[in-house]
Amino acid sequence: YSLISLIVLVITLVGTALITLNVVRERESGLEEQLRSTVLDRFVYFLGKFIFFVFICLFEVVLCLLFCRLVYGLENQGSFANYLIVNVVFFFPLLGLGYVIAAFSRTQLQAVYMLTIVLILLTMLCTMFTHLSSMPQWAAATRFANPVYYGIESSRMVIFKGATLANLAPMLGWMLCLGVVLNAVAFIRFRKA
Repeated sequence: YSLISLIVLVITLVGTALITLNVVRERESGLEEQLRSTVLDRFVYFLGKFIFFVFICLFEVVLCLLFCRLVYGLENQGSFANYLIVNVVFFFPLLGLGYVIAAFSRTQLQAVYMLTIVLILLTMLCTMFTHLSSMPQWAAATRFANPVYYGIESSRMVIFKGATLANLAPMLGWMLCLGVVLNAVAFIRFRKA
C-alpha cells in the first residue's frame, strides 16, 4: 500500500525539482534573455519544456513500477495504459507547480527553498502518512488543492482496485483544473517578466 505512495512521492520530487531548477538555471545563465530576443514564441518554449519533462517523468514511472514488480512483487490489478494516462494527467499540475515556483524565484537557492517548503506541505497533507479520517477538518479540506493527493489516490485505485478512467473522472477533472490554474499563473508571470 505504501509502495504506490512512494512512487508518487518520487515522481513529485524529481519532476518538480527538475523543471524548477532547469528554468531558474536558464534564467541565471542568460539563456532566457537570448531566447526572448529570437522569434520563438513563448508558448512554444513553454510547451516544449513541458513535453520533454512529461517523457522524463513517464520513464521514471515505468522504472519505479518495474522495480516494485521485480523486488516487491507488486501486482497491477488495473490496466497499465490507464495508469500511464492517470500519471500524464498528474504531471500537468505537478509540472505547473514547478513552473510557478520557477516563475517566482530569482536564484536557484531561492527556488530550492521554495520547492522544499511547498513539497513538504503537499506531502504532509496528501494522506500518505495520515489517513484522511484522522486529519483535522482544515487539513482534510486542503486535499482539494493538493495534486499529490489526487496522484496517490488515483494511482492506488488503478493499481489495487483496477479502476477505469470512468471511475477516475472526478479526480482527473480536479487534476486538470489544478493544472490549468497553475500553468496559467506561471505563463502569465513569465510573460510579464
